[in-house]
Amino acid sequence: MEKGTWIPFLEKLAQSNGHVENVGIRSREKIGILEMLLCQAGLDHASSPADVREKLGDDGTELIVRFYQSMAEKDDKDSLTSESMTISSISDEEELNVEGGKSTKYKKETEIALSRIFSLGNVTPPLNANIAPSEPYHGKPVITMTGFGELGRFGNQLLQYAFLRCYAKLVDAEVQVPYWVGKDLFGLQDDVVQRALPAVIETRDTKANSTFTDEFLQYITQSNDGMPVPEIDPSQLSAGAKDLPVNVDIWGWFQWHTSVYIQFRESIQDLFTPVPSLKNHFDKIIDEKLRENGRRTIVGCHLRLGDYKNIAASSFGYVAPTQWYLEWLEQIWPTLENPVLFVASDELDTVLRDFAKFNPVTAESLGAELPESFADLGAGMFPDWYILSQCDVLAISNSTFSFSACMANQRANARFFRAHYADKMVEIDPWNTDVIVHRDMSKSALARSVDTLRILYDTQGSRALLQNVFFEIPYYGLRSMIMKTVLLKKLMLNSQPPQLAKATTQPQAAVA
Repeated sequence: MEKGTWIPFLEKLAQSNGHVENVGIRSREKIGILEMLLCQAGLDHASSPADVREKLGDDGTELIVRFYQSMAEKDDKDSLTSESMTISSISDEEELNVEGGKSTKYKKETEIALSRIFSLGNVTPPLNANIAPSEPYHGKPVITMTGFGELGRFGNQLLQYAFLRCYAKLVDAEVQVPYWVGKDLFGLQDDVVQRALPAVIETRDTKANSTFTDEFLQYITQSNDGMPVPEIDPSQLSAGAKDLPVNVDIWGWFQWHTSVYIQFRESIQDLFTPVPSLKNHFDKIIDEKLRENGRRTIVGCHLRLGDYKNIAASSFGYVAPTQWYLEWLEQIWPTLENPVLFVASDELDTVLRDFAKFNPVTAESLGAELPESFADLGAGMFPDWYILSQCDVLAISNSTFSFSACMANQRANARFFRAHYADKMVEIDPWNTDVIVHRDMSKSALARSVDTLRILYDTQGSRALLQNVFFEIPYYGLRSMIMKTVLLKKLMLNSQPPQLAKATTQPQAAVA
């Protein structure tokens, strides 16, 4: 079937459900995934909206339309692009914004966003993209991560980078990663990836690795010139350099129990100390406006809502209600000397009014913005992260963003608490705990479903429970199906390694 023939059909289906947006050139490649899903349901581009409802039901039809709508909304937000540009060059520009071999923009989409799912398996091409992973390597020991930046946002990137540096220290190797925003924020000096190397992945037994499905591993193996892909686990890092492979390209989340990393604590905290000009800029604001030259105790609260409201079916996604934080504050506030409350959230307008009793301050109210020389990084999350890392007492959500701030915190006698789906606010040692709290997913499907519904009701109430049962949980299932379809499509249509697949297009400067 000719590419794009489903577009009129999908537009008609969307219009029949009350949507009128058109999908532009950027989304047509991604709509191909939706076409494959519809074909599997026994539909074709000549089907009517009534045929779709008969096959999929009203809920299934709404899921398809919402997916289509998400593509249209992305086009509305993006700047116009000439249709003469190739899909691959558009992809390079959207995902990498490459200019002189480095990315110029921090990705703000979460790892479960549809736009990120479609880039699953993508890598930044090495400088010498014509060298295959199987070709012999002659040079000083090195470890690389060509997929760095694709598995999660800032908090996950910090954890993955910390792992790479700990690993490199054990095997006496240098680290090579694509440009990332931390290079400028923390003054890191790593080279970009020079060439493709054999792949290694973190063990599939780790809790964060739902990404590493059989399809994903098959894709990495294909990208690895068909060579076996070894796995590494936390015990190897604890045991030292013995049996750790060198001259490899590593894939993984590395949200390991932090007791593995405690031997590197000082090194990790040094890594994530901002460059002097940035540190001095924010320290001045914190000392003068928050700590008041040592007279106040800074209490921080981080609340993640956003996508967590819609992924209750996952092992980690739950929204801790503000009431949990308020009850905790009521208990701890009287025990502190002249406390001041700092609140950070991805939905600040939603939660801030609940803390009115404690006269909260925010990065915005403090005027804590990045200096002009850092403004082009797109790192608007950094002021929140750095201030959280300087708190005397900190209550976090189940998020790598605020957990990494706990790890970076060097305040004497600082205390840390985390919102737990079963136990509300629990005190933690960030150097002897799990990075992320996961529910037990080894239970039966029925038991997991009961747990999901109970947590939803306890954390978000009856309205969110109904929303998730009738829409978000099925939609989360659609995401999983899309992940598999994306990888299967890549396996079928692209036998080249991912390092070479993007090398067919020359990197372009970012479009203003």
